[in-house]
Amino acid sequence: MAEETTIDDIGEIPRIRPLSAALTNQIAAGEVIERPASVVKELLENSLDAGARRLHIEVEGGGAGLIRVRDDGFGIHPQDLALAVDSHATSKIRSLADLEDVDSLGFRGEALSSIASVSRFCINSRTRDESMGWSLRVEGGDESSTPEPVAHPPGTSIEVRELFYNTPGRRKFLRAEKTEFRHIETVVRRAALSHFSAGFELVRGGQRVFQLAPATEPAARTRRVARLCGQAFVDNALALEYESAGLRLSGWLGLPPFSRSQTDMQYFLVNRRAVQDRLLQHGVRQAFEDLLYPGRQPTYVLYLELDPARVDANVHPAKQEVRFHEARLVHDFIFRSLQRALEQSETTELPGMNVEPGANPPEPASYPIHHVPAGGKRTHVVGPAPRVREQLSAYGRLHGAPASPATEASRELPLGRAIGLMEGPYLLAENRSGLVLVDLRAAWRRDSEHELQAAVDAQKLCPQPLLLPVELHPGASIVARLEAEPEWLRMLALEPRICGPESVMVYQLPALLRGVSPEPLYAELFAAWEAGAGIEEQLLAILPLLARHVAEARRLPVGIMEMEAELRALEATDDGRDFWVQLDHAALRRLFP
Repeated sequence: MAEETTIDDIGEIPRIRPLSAALTNQIAAGEVIERPASVVKELLENSLDAGARRLHIEVEGGGAGLIRVRDDGFGIHPQDLALAVDSHATSKIRSLADLEDVDSLGFRGEALSSIASVSRFCINSRTRDESMGWSLRVEGGDESSTPEPVAHPPGTSIEVRELFYNTPGRRKFLRAEKTEFRHIETVVRRAALSHFSAGFELVRGGQRVFQLAPATEPAARTRRVARLCGQAFVDNALALEYESAGLRLSGWLGLPPFSRSQTDMQYFLVNRRAVQDRLLQHGVRQAFEDLLYPGRQPTYVLYLELDPARVDANVHPAKQEVRFHEARLVHDFIFRSLQRALEQSETTELPGMNVEPGANPPEPASYPIHHVPAGGKRTHVVGPAPRVREQLSAYGRLHGAPASPATEASRELPLGRAIGLMEGPYLLAENRSGLVLVDLRAAWRRDSEHELQAAVDAQKLCPQPLLLPVELHPGASIVARLEAEPEWLRMLALEPRICGPESVMVYQLPALLRGVSPEPLYAELFAAWEAGAGIEEQLLAILPLLARHVAEARRLPVGIMEMEAELRALEATDDGRDFWVQLDHAALRRLFP
């Protein structure tokens, strides 16, 4: 056990002194420059902000030996070259208003200063109206030279050699060269996926890893995505585009069969900035919640665009996270858009998913699927050609095609074999007697009500926290009654918390109500509470209400296999024919005399 230090052991009290500029920059470098990939990220962002259309990235020794980034941007004025490596000097913001509405990738002004403080740094630049370029060298944060003229094309070149040479404690935490280069390659891929108008060339140890020309046309952009993420991803992905409430979501979404065991093919870009934001990731995971096996990860390249004033990019030193002013709106928009796209896609068959080994997959045929959201603006998602094989097979069975033994066996089942899904939603099936029409919402309401009642009786209605709390304004009378009689909501694991004379905050819902929106649910709950008398009478009225919300929030089955699974599940719990009707052959013949 270590001995306790006392005041007498300290001796002379240490004095407070300001840190030197070099040490301050090295500490700041710890926030910005974690590894060579961080250097590449900062330099690429500066080049793209400078309007570069061609970027050359050269790496040696996993980036610890050399990082060279050359661009054809508008360059740096000779008089500003020394200022470019000074701390907190930037050309991208002038006032607090600029910071609140920033739309550039970099803007803090500490990147070059931090990089130069832990490396042997050289910057060469030339503006388009200058006849020659200028060069400045910095070692360990101390400028060892003044700007000197140098032959250089328009644009900027930056060399970073011997990264962390003067901070060996940080250098020893670098991984193997292969690992560090993999991180660098990921950074370049993200930049290439976020800026299609720029060309990128990545070179490792003198050998070209990839070269990408500018991609301004949609077809060229798709080819770039295929080059960076693989042709298989593009062949098994939806190209989507949704817009609502000032938010626009576009990109490529891999379908569930193309999921992976790791998150290495997940790219989310907000206003062309690659981020790893938990709010956005949760929205994507929620859309895939019932579609992936445990441990599988969705694949996507998604772009979210919104007014820069509605998002704060200044909440993370490396700008890898953002904060949305309307976080719940953004989350729900991501979730609903992807859910809608997946529901459409799962009734289609993608080219390349059922291709014989060694055969070339056919060219993807696309068609637009139009949507009109609540805001009234028409949006669309582009998906593959519709799958009709299963529907035609079912149609053939319905009209007398020879039935297989498996089909005959399925007709012995009470609800038969699924044919398709109709508006309502009604599931159409065929059994030995004729056609079966199943009201899915009615069946789900029945099952949910039984499940809720059993959980209430066993006092095992478990709460589940919401991702973001919701504020409601039911009025003073409801709040007063809620404060006086909270037990009925506590029995249902609801318990909204009073936060004002007319408002409450909702932090959780019962786990059985997963996916239910709190606002309309509580509006009906409070109305039922006002109409009810005792606790038992209120529960009798509220449980069916909760069950209806659960049924309405449930995802509809897509594809014949999911419909078949629903039929078998309903047969296992069938306690009457309150949710399905039989149209026998005689009834069908009477419809067509």
